[in-house]
Amino acid sequence: MVAFVTSFVLLVLMTAFAFLYIGRRRPLGTPFTWAEAVVAALYVFGMILLAYGIVPNQWLLFSSNEWGWRADAIAYVAKFWGRGQVIITKQAIRDIVVTTMYIVFLVVHILLWTLWQKRGQRRAEQPAIETSTFGRPLVRKV
Repeated sequence: MVAFVTSFVLLVLMTAFAFLYIGRRRPLGTPFTWAEAVVAALYVFGMILLAYGIVPNQWLLFSSNEWGWRADAIAYVAKFWGRGQVIITKQAIRDIVVTTMYIVFLVVHILLWTLWQKRGQRRAEQPAIETSTFGRPLVRKV
């Protein structure tokens, strides 16, 4: 439990640090030196390693070892009026949770890319005068 929670909290803290400290501190358009690029790539690699490797692995180890969610542990048996049954094991639930974890990390990964690329940009202000679809101002008789 401790390893899973620690790895997850470390992932959240690293992501927050990247956006709240590094993203605001560095001006947009500032070129990277080789050393800064290597350190940034190493940092992002560490975050990806945590998200796609360590956190899911720690969940699998935690749920299998401490909770006993193995193939021989039955979570639910659905019976169909004497015509058969579907046995849902705790291992299947464990695997569904880790698959959902991967999907959530992938969606958050893509959203974070988008947020990072759009950081510092402001929305375009709406013009005071209405414009047509051709970009010309509309003149209406009152």
